[in-house]
Amino acid sequence: AAVNALARASPQLRLGVLQELDWKGNSVIPNPSAFVIQTTTDRREMNPNGGPLNRAPRVHSMEKDDLFQHWRPQLDERSYSALDQAGPLIGRAILQELQS
Repeated sequence: AAVNALARASPQLRLGVLQELDWKGNSVIPNPSAFVIQTTTDRREMNPNGGPLNRAPRVHSMEKDDLFQHWRPQLDERSYSALDQAGPLIGRAILQELQS
């Protein structure tokens, strides 16, 4: 089912999901298949056409989020990119988890 979810996803969505899976790892994601299925579904709902989110070039998807602004100085480039790929809803959830 996870392979099918990725096969139906756009290349950008596939890359973002797999990068997030790699970034979080097994210690955070106990069931990678469920994560892939749920994340591709959630992101398709955020952007039904499956294409990249509409935003200005080189502007981070979370640039206007105050929680992101709080964490921004502490993020390395890989984390910064992963949050951008995740999009604002998932990115905010990740940052909220870091805060707790």
